[in-house]
Amino acid sequence: LDAIHARADARQWLIGALPDFVYFDAYALIAGELNLTMYQPAGSNDDIEQGQRLFALACELSGVDLARLSSLNPSDSAAVTERGRMIDEASMRMTEAVARIWHQRDVKANFLLDGPTLRIHVSDSIETRSVPLDHRSMGFRSFYSFYVLFEAQASGVLENAVLLLDEPGQSLHGLAQQDLVHLMIDLSKRNQIIYTTHSPFMLDRDSIDNVCVVEATSAGSGVADSLWAADSDNSFAVQTALGFDIAQTFFGHDKHCRRHF
Repeated sequence: LDAIHARADARQWLIGALPDFVYFDAYALIAGELNLTMYQPAGSNDDIEQGQRLFALACELSGVDLARLSSLNPSDSAAVTERGRMIDEASMRMTEAVARIWHQRDVKANFLLDGPTLRIHVSDSIETRSVPLDHRSMGFRSFYSFYVLFEAQASGVLENAVLLLDEPGQSLHGLAQQDLVHLMIDLSKRNQIIYTTHSPFMLDRDSIDNVCVVEATSAGSGVADSLWAADSDNSFAVQTALGFDIAQTFFGHDKHCRRHF
């Protein structure tokens, strides 16, 4: 009887010690604007869509106090000055955050407040005209939305959770997918991340031993014993990733450096 109770206690302890596992197979896109009269910082906000929730999280990451911002009277000169300072500082923080994680172009982000509507506009080193965030490419919007979702909630609802991500980064080109991998490496300091991919650019070539190949057999799907034992069709992404590294030794990154072979 004591042994039965001990096993039950051990089982209960083990269940309590397990982290939360949170699965994502779809990734919402951040909205381009938020109506401050509809958003309640202390409320449930059931009436606003996921994209607007992400916008609110982006504000939080950029240091925008939405409650304070919405309470400032636009007809009061001191309030107008404070609103302008808050918006300028938030724009700087957002631009700096994007520069750390997105290396495809130099991006400048600006918060713009028009009456009760707060918007994000973005320009870059090629598209110099500032346009609304929701008019930007699907790739950039999905990348920034991914960052906002997981960075803002790492110390909130996702604290200590294991994130199970199904095929992230599908709307990104190869080099942008590498930016996403580096972002996930940084996010993994706060949340363990397990993700699936078919793309060689979504593999961290510096930690290839962290990659597991999943194989489908007559007995069902399972993880191959090792990368090198996996069927060549199933390990194609790994082979391609390693081949890309070899190719880089020939081409290099210096446009003035010419390789002869």
